[in-house]
Amino acid sequence: MKVILKATGEVKNVSLGHAVNYLLPRGLAVTATAKRIAELKKAVETAQEKQAESIDADRQQAERLDGKVIEFKGETVTKKKIAASLKIAKTNVLLPKPVRKIGEYEVELKFGLSQAKIKIKVVA
Repeated sequence: MKVILKATGEVKNVSLGHAVNYLLPRGLAVTATAKRIAELKKAVETAQEKQAESIDADRQQAERLDGKVIEFKGETVTKKKIAASLKIAKTNVLLPKPVRKIGEYEVELKFGLSQAKIKIKVVA
């Protein structure tokens, strides 16, 4: 009997007893009809398109911010402050610990698979 596993979306051929007694009652799978297989293929295609769009958007954002210089005046610079000044999420900023000393520092930003480097200047 062909079933579609809900966890992975795979179409598997399993024994009738296993499907009827275990997979279907527990909601782990549904029977694989032609309509459900077509829906599964369509869902996979739309997921791939969304993923491609997301990767492209991340790459564009990394290119836009790469090489940018931000200046802060005599204060502790945290991920949150950098993210607020760039209008991005603070999880995208890779800063091991807050910057407390005056100087010029290089900070890495990560957007999915794309990366960018910016400079922050802390002045008195």
